[in-house]
Amino acid sequence: MSMYRNIIYFLTKPMPNRLKQRSQKIENKRKATSRRDFLLEIASWMPMNLSRKDNIITPYYQIPSRIWSIIHPLEFEKYRANMPYILRKWSIFDTMTSWLWSLSIAGNKILWTNENTEYTYITMWSKNIYLSLVSVESENIVYSYSCFSSKEVYGSILIENSSLIYQSRCINNSFKIFFCSNIQDSNNIRFSSNLTWCSFCFNCFGLKNKSYCIDNRFVGKDIYEKKLNSLKSNIIDKYKENLMREWMNIGENITWSFNKNCFDVENGLMNFNLSCSRNVVFANATTSMQNVLDSASLGWPNTHDIYACMGVWYWCSYVYCSVECSPYCQSIFYSYLLDSCSFCLWCIWLKNKSYCIFNKQYTKDERYDEVDKIFTHMEKDWQLWEFFHWSMNPFYFNDTAAYLIDPSFTKEEVTAKWYLWRDEPIKVDIPDWMETVQVDELWQFEWFDSDWIWTIDPDILKKIIIDTDGNSYRIIKMEYDFLVKHGLPLPRKHWLERMKDNFKIG
Repeated sequence: MSMYRNIIYFLTKPMPNRLKQRSQKIENKRKATSRRDFLLEIASWMPMNLSRKDNIITPYYQIPSRIWSIIHPLEFEKYRANMPYILRKWSIFDTMTSWLWSLSIAGNKILWTNENTEYTYITMWSKNIYLSLVSVESENIVYSYSCFSSKEVYGSILIENSSLIYQSRCINNSFKIFFCSNIQDSNNIRFSSNLTWCSFCFNCFGLKNKSYCIDNRFVGKDIYEKKLNSLKSNIIDKYKENLMREWMNIGENITWSFNKNCFDVENGLMNFNLSCSRNVVFANATTSMQNVLDSASLGWPNTHDIYACMGVWYWCSYVYCSVECSPYCQSIFYSYLLDSCSFCLWCIWLKNKSYCIFNKQYTKDERYDEVDKIFTHMEKDWQLWEFFHWSMNPFYFNDTAAYLIDPSFTKEEVTAKWYLWRDEPIKVDIPDWMETVQVDELWQFEWFDSDWIWTIDPDILKKIIIDTDGNSYRIIKMEYDFLVKHGLPLPRKHWLERMKDNFKIG
């Protein structure tokens, strides 16, 4: 039976009654989660920062209270073949936590064929990706998150079927979009929000099928081109103004911000093609996706019925209380980092496995009986519908999507619940002998020449830039070429701080 016929079989095969009843209890419980609790519990598993550990770029930190052995993905494939299983002990969450920290783990997740993507996390069929997370069928992506079938994207989030995108968010089927939000089927747009079928617009809002507009007024091609260069001044202020504009939802019966082609979505943020769902961020589906509760970062074809999960992509369904289980995963409960698995409970880093519990292989009948025993115990302990315990979370809270989406979370609030918090500035992994430059000195490296051609001194490639918060970053050659070609200034913030700007909601 082919892979796709197997998938259809799993999707249509009914669950045993007892397992179905437990699944329904999880679904019903997740319907009552507040938006803030959803962000705290689940979006805090959505890392947005990368660092170097033992020559591996990874979102995982070496933290004294939560240390594991981080190894290269190619080495991990050998390790995975002999992954140990653990004997079940009570309590379930404590057992899973101690087991998790005793294992080696791949520093990043790179799937299928890629080229020049070692400085990334979660990459599929892509090329030339640098310090970016979740890139699928994309090329030349820098400091960005969630890019699909796109090229030349810099400092942006949620980009699909687009190219030449800079410091923008939620862009679909468009090209040459700079400092924008919520742009669809458009081109040559700057400092604008909520445009569809538009071209050559500057500082516009809520337009459809318009061209050569400035401040929502038609000015014509000649005047537009004459004014464009003079309007490029004070771009940082214009970008901040654009960020605070109201976002528009496209669909029916939607709450929160930027949901496109969505229906009956409560508390949805930055979702495409989603329906009948609640508390969802970054769901991006090529076809309609439905029945998603308390979940983040998921989608693409035929993904549905996802409950309390983070990172579920590509032909996945009926996944409960799990993290990074994709692709081709079905009927998964309380598992972490699975690839092409089905009917698994409390498993870690398995690939092409079915009917496993704590990584131990069972027969089909044995597995159902054992699952019933575990769920009975979890139900008695009021744990059945809970997400992973705080002690299993390996990320600094203020480096995750939870904090970028809602910066009202305080250090005292999250550390009181034993989540981690990063206090030190972000350091770039560059030799100490390299020269540094403060952001307020960057004007020395950029200017318009006598012919009004934008110029950036290539010596900036040899410098480390220190922003106002003490975070350090650098300009890479691919980024430098893009800035010069399109007349854009040097960035004044660390790339993670720029990403935070894109998460702000007006």
